[in-house]
Amino acid sequence: MTTQATDPKAGGLLAGWDWFWFHPRNPATLCLIRVFTGLILLYIHFCYSFSLLEFVHPTKGWVDRETFEFMRMDTPLFAPANEWDSPRPVPQFGPDGRPLPDPYFQTYRLAYGQYLWSVFFHVDDEGWVWAIHLAFFVPLVLFTLGLWTRLTTVLAWAITLQYIHRSPVTQFGQDSMTMLGLFFLMIGPAGAKYSLDHWLAQRRERLRRGDPAYVLPVAPSVLANVAIRMMQIQFCAIYLASGTSKLLGSSWWNGTAVWNTVANYEFAPFYLDFYEPMLRSLASYRPVWEVAMTSQVIFTLVLEIGFPFLVWFPKTRGLCVAGAVLLHTGIGILMGLVTFSLMMLTLVASFIPSSTVERVLGQLFGIKPIPAAPQPAASPEPAVAV
Repeated sequence: MTTQATDPKAGGLLAGWDWFWFHPRNPATLCLIRVFTGLILLYIHFCYSFSLLEFVHPTKGWVDRETFEFMRMDTPLFAPANEWDSPRPVPQFGPDGRPLPDPYFQTYRLAYGQYLWSVFFHVDDEGWVWAIHLAFFVPLVLFTLGLWTRLTTVLAWAITLQYIHRSPVTQFGQDSMTMLGLFFLMIGPAGAKYSLDHWLAQRRERLRRGDPAYVLPVAPSVLANVAIRMMQIQFCAIYLASGTSKLLGSSWWNGTAVWNTVANYEFAPFYLDFYEPMLRSLASYRPVWEVAMTSQVIFTLVLEIGFPFLVWFPKTRGLCVAGAVLLHTGIGILMGLVTFSLMMLTLVASFIPSSTVERVLGQLFGIKPIPAAPQPAASPEPAVAV
């Protein structure tokens, strides 16, 4: 059987692989993800302002300079043991009471230190700490608005890393998801639409043509497709790892995992007057409690383990995306992990087609779809034998 490599349905595996990664994609979804990511970054950066010195100052920070220099420079990095039956030996001490050289340490130590860098490692003056922090707002605002997007996307990634590296004790899943999203946004044309870059380019073209109603088209992009595909695959990997790791916990087998979360004073919204009485009422009826808690456990496991496989089929994609939205909305409300949930919802938006994004934006805000630029005629491609 022979067919053109650009026909995924008739071309077989090779043509399908080529279409999956390298067909030009409307960048609307990628650009919307940029806007959401920028808004989340601005909120996080604003929150840093309330305890900035506790996060990044060399002496007033939760991790002071001396401790952090040890973490950066002297923390040993170990390689795994070569054999299963190579436990770390019991420390031995010499006649003077000092520990003898550890054979495990000498055998499996790879290096010292960690690959960390932040501008806040090198700033002592509080005024300069605040000046740098406030200056960082400028690239983040420009990134969100989509001005000089190719540059400001890289700057947004680098700025976010400054705080993560300086204050690792506050790092959690939201930081990891933000860095992933920014990394993929650096790949594609994240400012092609819904940006000042496009508005300025369109304004220049209108002046050149003398047509104030001219709409500058945006060409579909291979890099936009690559960036979206990488987001999708990464999201699936996260869900699969999260779901399978839950199977190692006994609470996910006996059905109490969700209860341990919603009844946890550290996370759950007990500050709401109705919340604790609602839990007590639920717990007073054992059959209702069992159904409610077990069904949520099953929902979470089925969604996280099944999502990476079912989301690729059009008939089940909508259910998978809706399930992810429901899951992370619940996490944001019941666990207080609002920014983490917002960033996960932003990443799951990568599964929403650009045509749907443009239609919804048009219905909600009256934003008219930007036409696609005409593509140059492709030269005939050699047939691929499958």
